[in-house]
Amino acid sequence: MDMKSLVQPLIALLMLWSGTAGAMACAVPISLPGGRVGSSVYEAKVLNDGKALVSTTDGLYLFDSKSQNMKLLADGKFGNVREFYPASKGGVFIALKNEAWLFDESEEKLVKLSGLPAARLSDVYSRSDGGWFITADEGLFSLSGNSALIKPVKGVKFPKVREIEIFDTAEHGWLINTSKGLFRVNPVDLTIRLVSDALPETKLSLQARKTGGWLVATGVGIFSIDPSGSEVRQLDGMPAGEIFHISRRPGAADLIFSESGVYSLDPSSEIITKVSAPEMGGIAAAEEVSDGVLAAGEKALFHVSARTDQPPAINKVIDEAVVEFYVAGDEVFALTPGAVFKVNTQQKTANKVFGDDPETLNSYYFFKLPDGSWAMGRNDKFFVFDNKTQSFQRVNGSAPEYVLDAVKGRDGGWVIKGGDGLYKLNASATQVAKVNFEVGEEVDDIFPLPGGRWVMTIKGVDGLYVSNSEFTEIVKLSTPAFGTAYTLFPRDDHGWFINTQDGLFAADPEFEHINPVKGSVAELVDTINSRKGGGWAYSTSSGVFYIDPTASKQETVPGLVDSEFSLNAQSFPDKTTLMYRDNALYLGIPDFAEAKVSMASQASLMGGSEKPEIITDWVVTHPCASVAEALRLELVARYLADDSAKDVRTRALLSKVSSGEIGFSARFDGLKQGDWSIQLVSTAGDSDELIGVPVVVSVNYSYLDLARKFWPQIAGVSAALYLAVFLMLLVFARWSSTAARVISDPVWSKVGAWPYFALRHSRLMQVWILESWFKERRATIQQKVAFLDPPISCGEVTGPAMKLLERLKAMPRIWMVGNAGMGKSSVFSAWERDFFLEGSPSLSQAVRRFGFGFVLVTLPARQYSAVSAPVGHRPESWVVEIIRRRLEQFGFPLSQELTESLLRRGTLALAIDGANEVDQDKALAAFAHQYPRVRLLVTSQALPENESEWEIWRLPASITHMREGLLELWLGEDRARTLSKKIDDSGLADAINSGYDLRLLVDVSGSEVDRAVLPKDRVGLYRAMLTRVTSADGRPLQLENLKQLAWQLLCSRRRHIDASGIDSLGSEDFKSLSRDGVKIIRKVGSSYEFRHDQMRAFLAALWLADEMPSMVSLKNAVLEGKAFDLNREDQGALWAFLILLLEQRQRDELWLFANLEPDSRGVLLKALNEEAKREGHTMVLSFTGPLATR
Repeated sequence: MDMKSLVQPLIALLMLWSGTAGAMACAVPISLPGGRVGSSVYEAKVLNDGKALVSTTDGLYLFDSKSQNMKLLADGKFGNVREFYPASKGGVFIALKNEAWLFDESEEKLVKLSGLPAARLSDVYSRSDGGWFITADEGLFSLSGNSALIKPVKGVKFPKVREIEIFDTAEHGWLINTSKGLFRVNPVDLTIRLVSDALPETKLSLQARKTGGWLVATGVGIFSIDPSGSEVRQLDGMPAGEIFHISRRPGAADLIFSESGVYSLDPSSEIITKVSAPEMGGIAAAEEVSDGVLAAGEKALFHVSARTDQPPAINKVIDEAVVEFYVAGDEVFALTPGAVFKVNTQQKTANKVFGDDPETLNSYYFFKLPDGSWAMGRNDKFFVFDNKTQSFQRVNGSAPEYVLDAVKGRDGGWVIKGGDGLYKLNASATQVAKVNFEVGEEVDDIFPLPGGRWVMTIKGVDGLYVSNSEFTEIVKLSTPAFGTAYTLFPRDDHGWFINTQDGLFAADPEFEHINPVKGSVAELVDTINSRKGGGWAYSTSSGVFYIDPTASKQETVPGLVDSEFSLNAQSFPDKTTLMYRDNALYLGIPDFAEAKVSMASQASLMGGSEKPEIITDWVVTHPCASVAEALRLELVARYLADDSAKDVRTRALLSKVSSGEIGFSARFDGLKQGDWSIQLVSTAGDSDELIGVPVVVSVNYSYLDLARKFWPQIAGVSAALYLAVFLMLLVFARWSSTAARVISDPVWSKVGAWPYFALRHSRLMQVWILESWFKERRATIQQKVAFLDPPISCGEVTGPAMKLLERLKAMPRIWMVGNAGMGKSSVFSAWERDFFLEGSPSLSQAVRRFGFGFVLVTLPARQYSAVSAPVGHRPESWVVEIIRRRLEQFGFPLSQELTESLLRRGTLALAIDGANEVDQDKALAAFAHQYPRVRLLVTSQALPENESEWEIWRLPASITHMREGLLELWLGEDRARTLSKKIDDSGLADAINSGYDLRLLVDVSGSEVDRAVLPKDRVGLYRAMLTRVTSADGRPLQLENLKQLAWQLLCSRRRHIDASGIDSLGSEDFKSLSRDGVKIIRKVGSSYEFRHDQMRAFLAALWLADEMPSMVSLKNAVLEGKAFDLNREDQGALWAFLILLLEQRQRDELWLFANLEPDSRGVLLKALNEEAKREGHTMVLSFTGPLATR
């Protein structure tokens, strides 16, 4: 690994600057115990808990990033560990020369693994099952991911080789390819046997057969291995020869493009059949394009379809031998000995775009200009492709022998760096000419300047050169004098940096002024990066450096001064970084924004008279305190009573500098009486960098002496007035939301102590003032809503969902889980009505009626999906914030402090609907841990993070047993009976999975259910609802934009439709989608969203199935949309609909696509398996990878 790749993560860390809170990155050197600072650090591994394993020449250490302590785990033989292997169930596997150990993270100790003889270990290979194979002098050994015993792999003697290739074959064990042969390891008894020592010494491509065993593709043919691994035979039907390409065709035989022709291979029967036409002959090259493969035969170019036709369709595209392809996206150019053709892969045709040249094209170079234009040439001939005429047009002038690079100028023309010099191509691509130099021929760097000019460095020649647009005048810049210029770096302010053998220089955009960067030295620089807040940063072999915003000087990063700088870097969860190299270990600290700044004593600021001089003592706490001298600290005092007053600055005089604390004193002269805000800053750069937050102090309060004299009387009167005002507000707070807001304002905690303290800690007072909020909330609850109480179960216990609200009294953590559309939100609304309406005109009556002793706050989670945790390191603050917003929504704004007091006392209980819709599982778990007295009642499609801490109740898996009751609730007894019978007779019952499905069916059926024609399946049901949507003039609505909107919302994890989404649909169409009777879009508060997540998922699936032109496009859309990163519930709904919309061959291709990364695409695999099982067949993966690639 080169130095640039090692230092780059460090550069990213050290360039973090804040525009308001100030930041100066630093690195704290970490010393090993016993003062072993000279030890060499070999490797490090960051663990999950803010700790890291560090291997040095002296032993193995455990480093704690929080305490910055190093703990010696083992010395001696552990002093040469150069690689750590993560264990599948936690911990780290460590291989020594002749021993193997496991580091247990939970116990923080090393455990020696038994079973390994005293043999020298060669290498360790990870397996997909979480285990490892270990090669040693004594043979092959195995270690499973959850065992402490290493087992020998018995059987034939495993050869001592430098490298092995392992193929995981599921229940069939492992195939191991070596230079001495192919071996198979039985997974049951861990025995190894030689499969074959006759296969070519090459990388193999392995394919599992449905009937057992494997097919192996090599450079000389296709081989079959039986399931026991005892027999290897080469398949007949295809002569030996190079395999250029293999095209997978789900549901049909694969196509093999080899030297001797095109063949089909049936993986089940192992029959190879030649399918290419006689005129095709052998294959010289093959390139995959859209909808097939371009194959260059001996006499012509053919397009071979990748569809499942039997045999595959083969079309002749060019009736000449093709010697080379150039493929860039949808553009394909094919070269024959005498012409160039542009190939249309969709129409399977080709047009000659260059030809009739008596010379061969084999010697022509072919390349793309940076704007996408194609060009080719040789010696004195140069051509550019004209998109209008669809042909290569000759450019007047000479041409380079070959092309190294091309740079576009500001006049629209090009400079081409050729193998024999520099060439200029004009903007109209009609003239190319070689540039003649008198100072050298090879240009290293060249960049365009304003006005069409160029600036360049020339290899082996000192200085910098500038030319006019046509290169007729090339002059050397006269000042300043420096040696060879290595590289030019364009800056974001349009200026330049010049890396020379005499150091760094800075130039203005026109190169009229060039000045040295003070402090720079003569070193090669790979890259210079802009820093947030101004300036630049770069690294060399001597360290990491900052360049100030004026580009006039540089400084070394504090804490990282060393003669040989080459750091590895690994980040901890708290954004600190462990950095190490041969004999140094550092902890990188992002910035000083979190520094704690405090005044040691404010007594010196108090008094009854003006003080011309005030001496203050200060303490700063921060891990990077040891670099205090480099910060050049100052204090800036601002007079708060007068914004126009001039700030007072004073220098900090350091008195103490340790690894975690800075002590200093500062003298202020002539501060006015009054309040001052004092900010600590670093002046090491060209502008102040803020450290910590300002400290507000008071200097000589007016009437201080008078207040000291009469303080008992003043205190008594103030206390009495305060108490009277507080009690009056408390009485009125029960009926007045204004009084409730005033009494709950945190300003009372500053005015007086105990009454506000009582409010924070008295549940009776809290319930009293919440009465006004209860009335506001009660007025918004919808009454007389038709509702069917669904049955729920917890283990063997069953009951109605409405009883869970009462159960909160006995069980503080209740979680109700159910599939999408099963009525969770309906139950949630019923809980609201039960608490706020049913026989409870006041909050105190509601609390008494349920016997709770707490106040229920209902939180529809999806309304707060855009809210982020206000305190980043406290995920539970997200829940506190949405509670505060919910109370404020109904006229009861509370401070964060008082909200947390209500929660700590257990005054509030929470009912949260749709926890899965906000991806805040960690926040909810942290909240439950931090506020144990708050009772929680949660609905979700997913189970909680810590299931053991919750009482989990489950809704029915389907709507089947509730169907009759829901239909009767919506339609009445007679119509419900009629529709229910039609559902049973039509066979549609199994397709209705949720209450939303059933509601859609009722709406589609209309008022005359006896005449209704029911859809055939679930897809038909959703399509039927979509067909009801018509535009204002009665025409069917075009749904392309609606599908795309659903896909975008799903992929971005959003539900609310913003203004841009409404605009994409059109105002009139949007009204049609949101009108009554159409279950597509609904209004929620002041925004809109899809009426149900199921409809959003169906429309998103329609976007993929209907609007993607091919499965390749569909798969690309899935990857670009990051659909596999969605939560399991959203993925499950999407894949369930998409599978129903695809044909079987498309499902097969989707199955292969999912198996490329089965861990991250497991939800799709599960959905495919379940649908296949429902249809009575099994999905099987036939290939693990391509047989051959080119």
